[in-house]
Amino acid sequence: MCIKVRTVLKKMMMKDDEKQETLTSQYLSARSLQMHVCKECGSVFFEEVHDKPAVPSTTEGGLSLFAKIIAVLLCAALLLACWGLFSLRQETDNLHRQLQESHAALVQKNNELTALKIDFEKARAQNVFFDNHIALVLEGKEVYHTFSCASYQNSQLPYHIYTVEEALKNGLAPCKNCHR
Repeated sequence: MCIKVRTVLKKMMMKDDEKQETLTSQYLSARSLQMHVCKECGSVFFEEVHDKPAVPSTTEGGLSLFAKIIAVLLCAALLLACWGLFSLRQETDNLHRQLQESHAALVQKNNELTALKIDFEKARAQNVFFDNHIALVLEGKEVYHTFSCASYQNSQLPYHIYTVEEALKNGLAPCKNCHR
């Protein structure tokens, strides 16, 4: 039993010695002191370390906590930037597609407008021709009208169609409303 107790005590003392050495080295490190043993006599002495940085540059993982935090923040910022660029790209593609569709619709409407202008010019030319060469005479009246004349449009009387030359030969006068 004595042997067991001695063994346990030795182990405890060894652990205590290890703890003491760890604490001593931490204390010396905090005070910028380094312990040395003389090679000739074996005596222990402490020497101040001048080139040691004030804040430890590395931790157990090889990087300081500050550097790790900065790295994580940079990665997060990079991911957010990539996500933002991706979203902008999608929005740009959608806007480009809408622009193409709007342009195609505009070209189609422009073509329709051109066709309507051509039809309008043809109708105007026909109107001018009929107004200058066709006479509409209401039965029993002594004047002739154009198709757009209000007197002709509002009348319920039957009418005759002549050329302007025939109407003039028959003694009919132009209407004062539509032939100014």
